[in-house]
Amino acid sequence: MKVSIIALGRLGRKFYEWADSKHEVIGTYNTTIKENYKSVQYDFLNSNLPNDIQNSDILLFNLTPSAIQSVTFFKSFLDEIKTKKLIFVTSTSVYGMQGEVDEDTTPIPETDSGKLLYECEKELTMRDLNSVIIRPSGIITDSSHPGNYLAGREVNINGQSSVNMIHIDDLLSIVVKSLEVEYKIINATNTNHPKKADYYYKYSLDNNLKEPTFLKNNLSLDKIITTKYKDMEINTALK
Repeated sequence: MKVSIIALGRLGRKFYEWADSKHEVIGTYNTTIKENYKSVQYDFLNSNLPNDIQNSDILLFNLTPSAIQSVTFFKSFLDEIKTKKLIFVTSTSVYGMQGEVDEDTTPIPETDSGKLLYECEKELTMRDLNSVIIRPSGIITDSSHPGNYLAGREVNINGQSSVNMIHIDDLLSIVVKSLEVEYKIINATNTNHPKKADYYYKYSLDNNLKEPTFLKNNLSLDKIITTKYKDMEINTALK
């Protein structure tokens, strides 16, 4: 099959590496060529979709809200594609703060990025396309972890709120599984939801870092991301 990826960011490169031994794969970059990846330059805001990308069996769309900028640009993109299966990676930020949520929960986004992603999701669902929307929680990698940024800082975060994160390898596994199912929306998150104060304190100890100080510790409203699909649950240790 022909697999296309917009764009070759963290998840895009992971998906490329998974697909490369099985399929014909091509990705896109905006300004910086990705070495060791077959790719084509594509400016989402200012250029037409390359021919190599238009006719794909599988297309992974993985641009950030700041790169999408407006639902108008996303509409134009959807007008151009002729792909057989579109995977649209958005974010659990579309839910806002609603306590425990799953795929049946109606999103009420509060941030500008969450609102934009939800508008794009709605545009996609109105179209007659074979697609799946994947909503990841905060993505962590072996080399990029919020605990490193928070270490030793005083942070205006509620330490009693719950952690909602997923490792990029687990997110990749959900993307791959989505190719074999008919689910239209999938929440990609780890089932472990420790309190932030407890979680980052342990992370600091495990990594010889100074623990952060949380300036808020009274829980008024929490957010816990879950999935209603048992085969999409991630139960790995949340490091």
